[in-house]
Amino acid sequence: MGPPNFDVTTFGEVMLRLSAPSGQRLEAVMTFNVHAAGAEANVVSLLSRLERKTCWFGALPNNPLGRFAANHLRTAGVDPDRIMWREGGRLGTYYVEFGEPPHGIQVTYDRAYSNISFLKPDEINWEAIMDTRLLQSSTPVSRCDDRLSPIS
Repeated sequence: MGPPNFDVTTFGEVMLRLSAPSGQRLEAVMTFNVHAAGAEANVVSLLSRLERKTCWFGALPNNPLGRFAANHLRTAGVDPDRIMWREGGRLGTYYVEFGEPPHGIQVTYDRAYSNISFLKPDEINWEAIMDTRLLQSSTPVSRCDDRLSPIS
């Protein structure tokens, strides 16, 4: 067995972040700034910029929003080859309001029925996901479905 292909692999959820322009309240906003984000995606994107060989593992819907998220990873230099593409389903979303004082930042999550919530442990190619020096995941993955709690 040779050295692992990746320095860091993350397993998790890429979400669509919809941000209100600074100082605007979510309930009154007319436009959003759109980004693909999430703890695991942010970690590997930043490590890739530090010239680490990185990979993201998770499930994305095979639709324009899923491809938007995959393109975000690819553009950051993250290997997207271990993405599990799903017909149907959705990306989780979250909404950010950058409040002006005295209001702080407000975040509202909508992860219900996202593709990660339907992922089962027996669907994971464990040999591929473990082809790394470091595997990182976070607690929200296991909260999506109790069957994934042994993973994270």
